[in-house]
Amino acid sequence: MAEDDAAKALDVVIVGAGLVGSAAALALAERGRKVTLIEPVAPVREQGQLGFDLRTVALSGTSQALLAGLGIDLSDHGQPFSWMQVWEERGTASLAFNADDADTPHRGAPASLGRIVEVSEVTTRLWSRLVEHPGVSVLEGEAVEALQPSVREDDCVELQTAKRTLRSRLLIGADGGRSATRQLLDVAVDARPTGQMALVTVAQFERVHEAIARQRFLLDGPLALLPLSEPKTCAIVWSMSAASASDKVELADTEFAQALQHASESCLGRVTSVDSRVTFPLVQQVIDSFAPRPRVLFLGDAARVVHPLAGLGVNMGFEDVAAVLAIVDRLPLGSDLGGPLYARLARRRGLRAQLMTGLMSAFQLGFAQQAPLAALVRNMGMRAVDSSELLKAGFIRAATGGL
Repeated sequence: MAEDDAAKALDVVIVGAGLVGSAAALALAERGRKVTLIEPVAPVREQGQLGFDLRTVALSGTSQALLAGLGIDLSDHGQPFSWMQVWEERGTASLAFNADDADTPHRGAPASLGRIVEVSEVTTRLWSRLVEHPGVSVLEGEAVEALQPSVREDDCVELQTAKRTLRSRLLIGADGGRSATRQLLDVAVDARPTGQMALVTVAQFERVHEAIARQRFLLDGPLALLPLSEPKTCAIVWSMSAASASDKVELADTEFAQALQHASESCLGRVTSVDSRVTFPLVQQVIDSFAPRPRVLFLGDAARVVHPLAGLGVNMGFEDVAAVLAIVDRLPLGSDLGGPLYARLARRRGLRAQLMTGLMSAFQLGFAQQAPLAALVRNMGMRAVDSSELLKAGFIRAATGGL
């Protein structure tokens, strides 16, 4: 790279201001790097009829710690939960996880299994920090229209929007599961349709949720009831066939409430109120490589999308950010962020993505089997896990980035 070109090049350009892209931008800027963030539409706070964003995520303790280190303190928002109950439509066995089951002496036992937060609350907090940060140039209302990847390690990546041309030592694509950046680079993706849709909403119940996350595996797909800050209100993530989703999204509120109550076995009593419903297709996918071109790196859903049944998606994205920071923190300030530094990261993150998407596929397939023998095996397995502290600790470590 010529000296003049190097002087004009940005340290890093990040495409996408979702949870992962915003966290990466803020973290790198906090480390003294010159960051440009490109986002077509600035995030806004969203609230449904019941006062909550329909889109929620369960943040692990590790994810919360990463955000806290960036000045995003969520202690005043969301609902922590220390228990999780799991059971299925056909069978008598159940699983109960709690924070004490986590065998993580090297990090200390977590105070909770996680915290249910509203997506738009966190993204808007991150955005507020970004637009005020002197190390971040936010290009709101712009999108990457053309992209020229570097062909040599000593080149820069060149990007074009409708308004400008940028040169960067590192390009991070964090623009979601349908990443336009990934498409511009023609990067291969291993997509695995699940045959399911996710229906998300918020519902109020007759009884308090007691800060317990509940999940029931139905033959048509898992139903999750995630506790929110109102004691009788839960976020609903219900995976089901496309036909079922089409039917349920069109139901009147009273009819949907009855269907939800039946599907949850009235575990919180009567469903007293429901918000509007939104559906989206569930496709698991893993990018061919997290670092498919010189000086290009993909993070978050742009790199992998997993089934929401274990709540892993955004937490794995924050793991990506932490892995990048572990590399950057070893480099002198002002040094080149590109080069072959991310090959090992790409391999490790790719292996974890393949492992977790495969595990989610196995769970989905296993709980969909209707044969009596399959139900017997599932019940035996659930009882074995429920009685084993070692197995429970392993599941929690897998879900919180310990594997």
